[in-house]
Amino acid sequence: MCRQEMKELAALAYRDTTAESRDFWKNEMAQAIREIEQMYADKLDTMKVEMESSYNLKVGPHFRHLVRQIAPSLIVACRLRTFF
Repeated sequence: MCRQEMKELAALAYRDTTAESRDFWKNEMAQAIREIEQMYADKLDTMKVEMESSYNLKVGPHFRHLVRQIAPSLIVACRLRTFF
């Protein structure tokens, strides 16, 4: 909803105080809030996906390298536990 529309709706709301006008104003504002919430949720989802992707690109190789380094030690430790 653009600023001009908001000004027009505000002008209508202040000029006409009938119940019908108040209901119209409430409904328009509720719709505007729902649209803003949806836009916020969409943007948040996009940012989450981007951050997870960036994290995986940066941390993934280090994690895989670490696993390759300690995997033999873990295998030996597991085999030793079976004996004790």
